[in-house]
Amino acid sequence: TLESVVAETYEVVDEPTYTTSGNILAKLKMTSESVVTTSTITSMETYWDFVGFGTADGGVGVHVGSSNISWRPHNAEVTGIAFCGESSDLCILSSSLDGAVRRSYLARQSVLLEYREDDSAIGCMVKRNGSDFLLGCDSTVRLLDLRRRKVTTLLRQGGSRIGVHPTDANLISVGACIFDLR
Repeated sequence: TLESVVAETYEVVDEPTYTTSGNILAKLKMTSESVVTTSTITSMETYWDFVGFGTADGGVGVHVGSSNISWRPHNAEVTGIAFCGESSDLCILSSSLDGAVRRSYLARQSVLLEYREDDSAIGCMVKRNGSDFLLGCDSTVRLLDLRRRKVTTLLRQGGSRIGVHPTDANLISVGACIFDLR
């Protein structure tokens, strides 16, 4: 065993340390440009080749390859975009400052209202897992469960900056605080 380890170490090649000289972005060349919307893009999400986006004027859209399509399900700025469903029934969930969360079915070409916040805007939306989404409202953090079609309040501390741990969906951050939802 020791001889095989020694033999493998002889095959290891020392590579020079990675260095950059100048601005790398300046060396990149643009091959093509595509205008997907005339409004400011406020949120983006990807799912395989699809790029979903939300705009400042309440629009939601999908860009794939050289094609794009957009529609306007909200009447205020879109604050969160997330893909949900499977490839045969792919949907885009969008939240907005108008207090609504809407689900846009791509195959059916329809938009449904999933949730409406009565007295405040929805500052952000983050996907927790396949069917659970965290909504950052003005005064609370809510959990939207699409399977049970139910919204529950998780935290009395709201905010527009919510993050979910990449490997443990029970750990979330709201602003500068970290919470364990277990």
